[in-house]
Amino acid sequence: MGPNGAGKTTMFNVLTGVLRPQAGRVTLQNRDVTRWDVSRRASRGISRTFQVTNLMHTMTVEDNVVLALAASRPTVRRNAIRPLRSSRLYVAAADLLGEWGLSARQKVPVRSLSYGEQRELELVLAVAGEPKVLLLDEPAAGLSPAETERVCQLVNRLPRSTSIVLIEHDLDMALELSDTVTVMAEGTIRGTGNADDPAISALVQDVYIGVGADEEDVDAAG
Repeated sequence: MGPNGAGKTTMFNVLTGVLRPQAGRVTLQNRDVTRWDVSRRASRGISRTFQVTNLMHTMTVEDNVVLALAASRPTVRRNAIRPLRSSRLYVAAADLLGEWGLSARQKVPVRSLSYGEQRELELVLAVAGEPKVLLLDEPAAGLSPAETERVCQLVNRLPRSTSIVLIEHDLDMALELSDTVTVMAEGTIRGTGNADDPAISALVQDVYIGVGADEEDVDAAG
């Protein structure tokens, strides 16, 4: 968590390979992946969502899922020129949409979905490749309270074997979904602690509005 400009999305770009760190390393399951590009990291299990939906709006929901499944399977990527329509990926896509409660929207163009449904679909695409690490960049941004609760339910359904890193301004949502909270400001980590730690709540208030965390609280959070 942290205010705009804290460096949260920059951190995601470093983790996914969009940016190269000026110092330090990026490791995945004890393997140094710092010099790996985006596609190689994705193929090894790093997936992400974005602040703004990153979908193929003229294609159907089903087609978007098929493309996500294809991108996660090296054998399919090597034969990308082959028509996907006849592949088993459509069966897998239907199963995935059913599992996530979007079967009724399967044949609908993405542009016809509500914004909340688009955010749900983006989550489905992100988990299609069964990632080891899932980076969620403000998954509830712009959603109503009911839609936010739906996103929380979907995230809570993810397997415990998937490590989730969440960027979120909503403290209540962050606490509901997180075991550990890291607070950032001006490109630095200000503190890390358990989500239910009062010192972390005070530190969040401090970096957002400048009140609520005295020096003792900040030291405890660090």
